[in-house]
Amino acid sequence: MKKFSLILIIVTFIILLTSCGQEIEGRTNHLDELKLQYDHIGIEHNRELDRIHDIYKDQIETYTYSSCLALADEYFASSANSNIAHEILSLIGDVRQFGKSTINSEVVDILNDSIEVISKYPEIFDSISVILDSRISVDEKRLKLENIYLLADEIIENEEDKESIMNGISTTIHSLAYWDENYIEWQGTLLSSFAKPTMGIIGALGIIDGAGAVIGTLEGIRDTDRGQEGRGKIIIGRAIGEAAKTSTYAVLAIILL
Repeated sequence: MKKFSLILIIVTFIILLTSCGQEIEGRTNHLDELKLQYDHIGIEHNRELDRIHDIYKDQIETYTYSSCLALADEYFASSANSNIAHEILSLIGDVRQFGKSTINSEVVDILNDSIEVISKYPEIFDSISVILDSRISVDEKRLKLENIYLLADEIIENEEDKESIMNGISTTIHSLAYWDENYIEWQGTLLSSFAKPTMGIIGALGIIDGAGAVIGTLEGIRDTDRGQEGRGKIIIGRAIGEAAKTSTYAVLAIILL
């Protein structure tokens, strides 16, 4: 009888372990699917930033905020006819103070108060700010941010909201890596100086880049009709264009103002 009970306990333990393993494997597989679906938004956002940076390196001799902004306006003119980037930055108020901030929750609070779709899902954006404010490496932050895909997929039912938030998460993830690697090079191009950026600046840029992608996606959805030819590409293009535009305007303000 004791032997049977011991065997039963062991079998039960194995079943529990197998069940947990299957659940972890299932979450991992689903995360991989979500990354495959949305990661290209953030990747293309970073490519757009490389393209505009190349223009700055090749075409400007005197780097002023107004001259760089004019080039950015010209470059991004075809991505959208709206003024999303300027509107998002205007919410921050004093952009110079924003750029020095190391508390990304403050940036999220500002966006929560001003952008309805962000305020609807506080769990997502509060989680993002906690990760960005944590004292861990960029790679560790990226891995933790990727799990926000799963949270968003679980709690957001509205498909338009979900698409916009997912595009924003993708942009934030890739923006964080981009600015960690390239901020000093941008600063060197615009100022010919090399001061190491704080993680606060990099994280805050990631947050507002993501906000640009969120609003750009929703604008793209609202400006097109269901069944319209090429609608998906238009929406994706708007998300990428607005995120890259917001990112460029923000970093110009932080470095040059």
